[in-house]
Amino acid sequence: MIEKRNFIWLQVYFYLVCFSTLIIMIIGGIRLVTNIADLVFPTPPPAPGFTEMALRFKDLQQQGLNISWEEFKEEREKEYTQQQAWERARAMRGLMASLASVLIPLPIYLFHWRYIKKVS
Repeated sequence: MIEKRNFIWLQVYFYLVCFSTLIIMIIGGIRLVTNIADLVFPTPPPAPGFTEMALRFKDLQQQGLNISWEEFKEEREKEYTQQQAWERARAMRGLMASLASVLIPLPIYLFHWRYIKKVS
């Protein structure tokens, strides 16, 4: 049989593991909801205004690049689309990380909590 002193330390250990895994799962759950919101309601990357685009176009022409305004706008739209795809991929990676921070500690928590309930 386990001594009373060792039993108390064992209980402290199991309660601390339960507490820490519960905190990790709560934080992961909050991040999970935030990442789902990012996927459902994405924040569009900032698009430059007409003045900023005109200044960029003028700078490119002064550097000797001979492109038309339509080509410039088309390139800018491609960049914007790439930024949106990057934001979506970032949100998916965040979703997977937050899902892992909920699912990985769950069996650890359940094991320790069941042991506490069985012993108590």
